[in-house]
Amino acid sequence: MAAKSSEIMVRVRYSDTSKDSIIGSSDEVPIYFYVDRYMIRSASELLSDTLNIKNHFGATHIPFKADAITCFLNQLYDPNPPPLERWRVVKEALELCQTYQAGIIGELIRSSLRPVIDQAPWEIFCLASIFNDVRLARKATKLMGRNGYTSGIPLALETIYLEDAAQPTLAYLLGLLKAIEMDRSQIIARYSQWNNVAKQFSPLT
Repeated sequence: MAAKSSEIMVRVRYSDTSKDSIIGSSDEVPIYFYVDRYMIRSASELLSDTLNIKNHFGATHIPFKADAITCFLNQLYDPNPPPLERWRVVKEALELCQTYQAGIIGELIRSSLRPVIDQAPWEIFCLASIFNDVRLARKATKLMGRNGYTSGIPLALETIYLEDAAQPTLAYLLGLLKAIEMDRSQIIARYSQWNNVAKQFSPLT
């Protein structure tokens, strides 16, 4: 939720003007976040170094939307952050973490992906492969057949597009193909089959 404060839009949860720095979003109408520079530094020295001191230079704008910044800050400030809701927002928050080398926050977000896995199981499988997270990859695999979702999923070696094959690591891609080992039409038609695939999956090394 955003509210007006001194003619600017601020995210209510981060509207304490006693903080020493302000982050501005890239939204068409920017949303501002009052933050502690030392807290930002604990997660990302790179982001901390880009922040202006409020009293001297005003806000520092970064190329991310307000919802993604909120997701990032919630993980930083809140010991029990609210559940993640939208993969689009989470994906941008992870990009923020990558851009500013905030590895700890990125790890916290990845460990909390369960509520959004069903929104993009293939993308999350690919993400899991990059970080060699077998548990997350299996959770994503289990949900690949839900609601008929098969977009982008390589169901057999001869059906893989280069664009799809380039997304996960080779070990995870080959491991998934090995775990499938059944007719492509059966995989699409039967959600229960993906539970079996998830159980059988392991990276092929």
